[in-house]
Amino acid sequence: MQKIKDFESFAAGYFTALRIKHPTANDIRNYCIESRTFAAALSFYACNDPYVIAQESSDAKFEAVAKNIRKMIKD
Repeated sequence: MQKIKDFESFAAGYFTALRIKHPTANDIRNYCIESRTFAAALSFYACNDPYVIAQESSDAKFEAVAKNIRKMIKD
């Protein structure tokens, strides 16, 4: 699952560069609109990460992704 780890570190680096230390579901959603590459990577990530898959609504899935990225930023 190296690609999943790579996505988390990529997204954490991106948001850190934007000085967003606490990305939210809206931040994730907005960047998907801006970047097709980010959206494609997020799609793969969301379909393979068990925590994200377990969420029922799309809002909960975006929040789960944001939570995983916040963990990477703290580490």
